[in-house]
Amino acid sequence: GIESEGNGNKLSVFVKGSQNQRLDVQTGKLSGIIEMHNTEIASVLDRLDTLAKSFIDEVNQIHRAGKGLPTGSPPVANTGLNFFTGSDASTIEISSTIRNNTANIAASNDGSVGNGEAAFAISNLRSQRLLNARSETFADYYNFTVTDLGTGVQLAGTDRQNQELLRDQITNQRESESGVSLDEEMTNLIKYQRSLEAAARVIGIVDDILETVINL
Repeated sequence: GIESEGNGNKLSVFVKGSQNQRLDVQTGKLSGIIEMHNTEIASVLDRLDTLAKSFIDEVNQIHRAGKGLPTGSPPVANTGLNFFTGSDASTIEISSTIRNNTANIAASNDGSVGNGEAAFAISNLRSQRLLNARSETFADYYNFTVTDLGTGVQLAGTDRQNQELLRDQITNQRESESGVSLDEEMTNLIKYQRSLEAAARVIGIVDDILETVINL
């Protein structure tokens, strides 16, 4: 059967009923599916995980230093709370402490009502170059990932169409060289038969003429 490897992002084929005997599939549709999953899809998942982890770390760093509202727990203090839990795209989640009491959102730097400096700092993360050796913003990184995926899908579709055209051409060429149409062959046989009958009549006429000439 097909199973994922330890990291969850890779697929391998194992012989059913064996002691984890891996099957090396190098050709065919199954090979294409596995290769696509283990290369193209895995690459996209890795990029999304990188994006999510960076976002989690940056937001949590600001949030831990901020302060919540007086009705928070603890009230008007450095919450030291993470806004997010998790470490990648599949596990990112708002902290249960935040979900249970929104007053614990550390939007302020000093805890005063109306101060939203921490929230403003979090908002400004969108324009900061924090990814890819600090050369891309979150939006840049995400847009490149989506664009690259779209380009890959388009190229795959084009490759598939080209392969189908090539297959059809080869099939048609093979059939034209080795294929036999019974209807066409029967028509040809009838034509040959009619030609032979006509030739026989001509020969008969010539034979009669020669015999007549000889007997003159």
